[in-house]
Amino acid sequence: NAPASPYLSGFSDDFIVPFSRWTEIRGADIPAGLDLLMDSDETGPCMLAEPAGNRLYMFNHIEYDSFSLKEEYDRDVAAGTPIEIPHGYYPSNDPARQPLNRWRSHAHLLFGNWINQVYQTTAYDLEAVGTAG
Repeated sequence: NAPASPYLSGFSDDFIVPFSRWTEIRGADIPAGLDLLMDSDETGPCMLAEPAGNRLYMFNHIEYDSFSLKEEYDRDVAAGTPIEIPHGYYPSNDPARQPLNRWRSHAHLLFGNWINQVYQTTAYDLEAVGTAG
């Protein structure tokens, strides 16, 4: 939704972000002062930015490793919980196959962009370095 956002610098137009549960929030529910950076027609808002506080809010799980979602899915199946196969996670949507991690590069990019943005926008008083105040 916001390709010019410094948090999304270097992101491709289409990318994968794992999610483990459907959210109840929709774009129309987002209060003023928050910017919708990532959104999906299937799962709803993914990431919001609060420019005033230099904060990010992530609803999904870009931090997951390759098997986190598989472990959650297998746990729910074993418990008899009705659950859909995670869309686009397993090759050919077959849970018997090993999942593909197609979000790792975007996760590293997002965290690097976030750290850079915090660094670039933090006011530093060199006189205060090394003091308790």
